[in-house]
Amino acid sequence: MKFVSASDLRTCMAGVRKMLLEEKEIVVTANGRPFAILSHVDPDCVEETILSLRKLRAIATLDWIHGQVKAQALDAKTLEEVEAVVAKVRRELPATPSGPSPSQIGSRRVRGHAC
Repeated sequence: MKFVSASDLRTCMAGVRKMLLEEKEIVVTANGRPFAILSHVDPDCVEETILSLRKLRAIATLDWIHGQVKAQALDAKTLEEVEAVVAKVRRELPATPSGPSPSQIGSRRVRGHAC
């Protein structure tokens, strides 16, 4: 897997594009820390590729959640105990401009749209 800095990406886009054709994925870094992945995409399959990436991200999130459930032994707790833990976590989550507020998490309405 190849790594490229954000500044190299800006100044050498042609070289990065050529590298992307060969490597298929490139990790973009800022100050030596990864922050993005560039992925080659077939122009005829852009929507399908994005959907696949979103599905993989959702699967990874569910795997993390399952690990947390096992680590905290939540699978051995009653439904009421689990709901209390969920409520506590929701209260502690910060609201972000790109996502719902903690009170909206788990509700059927997020940012004015019905789910």
